[in-house]
Amino acid sequence: MRHLSRRMACLLTCSFLAVASCASTRGPVPYPPFEDSHVDLKARMLAHLSENLVPYWLENCVDRQHGGYLTVLNRDGSVLSGEKMIVTQTRQIWMFSRLWKNGYRDPRIREAAEQGLEFFRTHFWDDEHEGWFWQVSREGALEDASKRTYGHAFVIYALVEYYRAFGDPAALELARTTFDVLERRAKDPDHPGYRDFMTRDWRPDPENNGHVKTMNTHLHLLEAFTELYVETQDATHGKRLREMLDILVERCYMPEHRCCIDGFYYDWSPARDGSFGERNKITSYGHNVEFAWLMQRAARVLGLPEEHCRQIGLILIDHALQYGWVEHEGAGAMCYEGPWAGAATNRAIEWWTQAENAVALDWAYRTTGDPRYLKALRKQIIWILERQSDPVYGGWYSRLSEGGVPLRQDKSGIWHGAYHDVRGCLNVGLGQWE
Repeated sequence: MRHLSRRMACLLTCSFLAVASCASTRGPVPYPPFEDSHVDLKARMLAHLSENLVPYWLENCVDRQHGGYLTVLNRDGSVLSGEKMIVTQTRQIWMFSRLWKNGYRDPRIREAAEQGLEFFRTHFWDDEHEGWFWQVSREGALEDASKRTYGHAFVIYALVEYYRAFGDPAALELARTTFDVLERRAKDPDHPGYRDFMTRDWRPDPENNGHVKTMNTHLHLLEAFTELYVETQDATHGKRLREMLDILVERCYMPEHRCCIDGFYYDWSPARDGSFGERNKITSYGHNVEFAWLMQRAARVLGLPEEHCRQIGLILIDHALQYGWVEHEGAGAMCYEGPWAGAATNRAIEWWTQAENAVALDWAYRTTGDPRYLKALRKQIIWILERQSDPVYGGWYSRLSEGGVPLRQDKSGIWHGAYHDVRGCLNVGLGQWE
């Protein structure tokens, strides 16, 4: 934390103390007026992480009866259901590992990471066909044996972070093993990229979009392969990372429309039928801004000239601000999705989109110095702290209206774990983009 200013360090120290306090006494927090400074915004994100998010996840998501994580929770943290899915289980492992790595040394954080990985290794690995199952019950009984590349990307991402946090070489070796499984089982032998949706024995799943590849999956492969390559410097890992970057830039990004689409056939021609055909008529602002900053780190890790990716990233952010951005009473937020050109059609305010947009705006301001990005970042953080987050029980509401009214009371679900929110606070607060 050597990069923190004295003011930020003081604020963060106070925040660490708040983690250890009894969260049941937490009530609405009156935020003092926001300063028009980047330093103030970074400090607030770190304080929010320690005072709101870390206590919520520590107190509510660890399954102390069966192991792993409870991720379908009501507003107050009570359990709605116990099923455990590969993506949220590994995202929680990643989150606790990242916190530990960044100096959050409450022993409960390490314990939460360790028991989560143990449950995952025990109950999700397929001894018969290799790879990782999609979903198990709360107790660990198999519920969905399908294999999805998207889930395996987060296994790699979590295991690399666990290795970094705790120095466990077995975790990095398991990340390598997961990569090798994808190479043998999911890699398309005829075209770039990986198949997305497969049966337990790795055949394309005809009942679950087995004929398509998605930007979403390859975006998170980019994310996972970047960190794997940093740690291994394995030539094959670097080759696949470059392949993911090229796919996303050359196939998924549409320069004439300044945005991306999600669904493709195996040869990377855009999907035009079924659900993905319909989905391709719109664009996801959240995925666009997430790609905007993730591609910067990938290019840097690969040692590529960064200006081309930098320009694409700024174009994607500007497109999202033009069509998806809404403001309400001094706060700003990013809508869910909309057409390639024109106002957003799905104007719900999802938790993960706000986190990714905060990181993207922070990156855009740091790389350009343009005050309009700082202005938007300030409004986005006001939205996150005063509307998206719950000051009574902690955590972020999954979905709000564009006026800031909760459309759902849950703060965690089968797809909503601690990944986007914690990463957003750390990346903005500490200036990290990984």
